Amino acid sequence: LASVLETHGYFNEEFEQSVNARGKVIDIKVLGHDEVGSVVQITTNNSLVTLMVSNQITTVSSPHSMTVNQKDYQWTGPYAVDITAIKQEK
Repeated sequence: LASVLETHGYFNEEFEQSVNARGKVIDIKVLGHDEVGSVVQITTNNSLVTLMVSNQITTVSSPHSMTVNQKDYQWTGPYAVDITAIKQEK
């Protein structure tokens, strides 16, 4: 079970209007986890975010490597984020 907290944009009290008040997260998937780390994929309206988190005591220079569904993930330190833009249809 995963939860996402999203800001609700900006509220202008003077004009009583909100800007960017709609959520952008479409889906969250835990791609895999083991004693080394966890890999989570977050799909938004315009990007694919891959979060790699160490499940071990680590330092900023500790290397981590794991394979999930035949794909290799490597990062250094406690976590890493990879953001890929999703091409928008016109």
